[in-house]
Amino acid sequence: MPDTNEIAAQSHASENLPTSETGAETNMKHADYLYVQVLELCQDWRSVDLEKARLIIERATDAIASFGKTNHEKKVQLKEIIEKAEQVIPPDSIESLKKRAEKFILKFIYPKSRRLRNVLVAGVGAILFLSIGGTTLLAVRSFLEKDPLEKKQLTQEESAQKAYEKTLAEGLLTIRPEEALKHYREARRIDPNDEEIKTKIKELEDKLTPGGSK
Repeated sequence: MPDTNEIAAQSHASENLPTSETGAETNMKHADYLYVQVLELCQDWRSVDLEKARLIIERATDAIASFGKTNHEKKVQLKEIIEKAEQVIPPDSIESLKKRAEKFILKFIYPKSRRLRNVLVAGVGAILFLSIGGTTLLAVRSFLEKDPLEKKQLTQEESAQKAYEKTLAEGLLTIRPEEALKHYREARRIDPNDEEIKTKIKELEDKLTPGGSK
């Protein structure tokens, strides 16, 4: 492990570096300094409290950013440390707790064998497909079984128009049944669920149809 004091001294002296040293080199030294600090902070996880966990996450995140596109192994290690430190910090919601628990469980049950991984992924995919397919089928079935004439709330204008058509139909019922039927049908168009109007239309249609009841 690099000497912490030496790296820290190099980092603090970065402001007075010769002009020949590039910004990338300065970032690299600062990243190494943060990396060593993170390792020292998490040497004993039993002593890591909430404040120290947040400090670990902050410095590890800064170190990853400073490394840029280099030191991939160190960045992987820092990400693993961040994940472990996050376990110390209480979740801020039930959803966060759920995601954390799922991630923790998957970490242990996910197989290392490529063949077993393929089997697991295929199995989970099949379950998700059946679940989504089942939900879709239920939605389609519900839609197909839904009454197309499902009751709706009439507006004041629709209620008034329906009452007007119904009144006209009742007035014409005995003298001009054909016209009465037209007004009843218009009233039904406005309110398809009025059973009384349905009955009147059926009676008039039977009466006016050739060979129907007189």
